[in-house]
Amino acid sequence: MSTESPEAGSAPATAPGSHRLSGKQRKAIIAGTIGNTVEWVDWALYSIFVKIIADEFFPKGDGAVAL
Repeated sequence: MSTESPEAGSAPATAPGSHRLSGKQRKAIIAGTIGNTVEWVDWALYSIFVKIIADEFFPKGDGAVAL
């Protein structure tokens, strides 16, 4: 006669250590992802247009000052 319960051999419903994210956590991750994306786009646009920006706003004689 077996002393094991029928549930002893079944897999758990979720993996050990895993959990679902709360609404607040999900919102924070989405907001952080959007913020990070906007920051990267900002840097990409600046790096593309740096020569134009430098020519328009800084003295023409010294390239080091412009950058």
